[in-house]
Amino acid sequence: MSFRLKILHVFVLLGILVTALPNAAKADALVTFAGTTYDISTITGTYAANASVIDATPWFGNFTLASNLSEALGGALGYQTLSGTSQQWGPFFAFFNDTALHSVDSYTYTGGPSPGELFPDNGNVFVYTWAVGSVVSTTPEPGTLSMALAGLFGLGLLVAVKRYRENRPATTA
Repeated sequence: MSFRLKILHVFVLLGILVTALPNAAKADALVTFAGTTYDISTITGTYAANASVIDATPWFGNFTLASNLSEALGGALGYQTLSGTSQQWGPFFAFFNDTALHSVDSYTYTGGPSPGELFPDNGNVFVYTWAVGSVVSTTPEPGTLSMALAGLFGLGLLVAVKRYRENRPATTA
């Protein structure tokens, strides 16, 4: 096998590896529900201090999505123990903010006999662990795309050089 062909194989394998590497390293947890994948992590604090982040989650305003993601996540991101209880609670998936009652409704995985529980909170006093996240985009990252294009360009350049050398006129000395 010629040196150029070995170089070509190395570049092709590198291109395959780069495009095949998962981009999930940035996520605390990836959860798929109804064909959509969510990147879920946690923050700790009062609802009032984190309202803008919590309200921006895809499950805010959707009890069904909040409860299903909580159940699918389970204890993957750990548990919190609330003061005065011995019960282990997963992160709270807030889905409703009743400003009239100064109440935030959340769903949490309990890991106990009942899989989850509704949890109302006044939003301003207690520090909890809240689930936050976003929908994972299926669009490739710009770095992955540029690496794939660079590999294709290099492959094309090698083919062009090979064809040029095969078709050039013989020189006489």
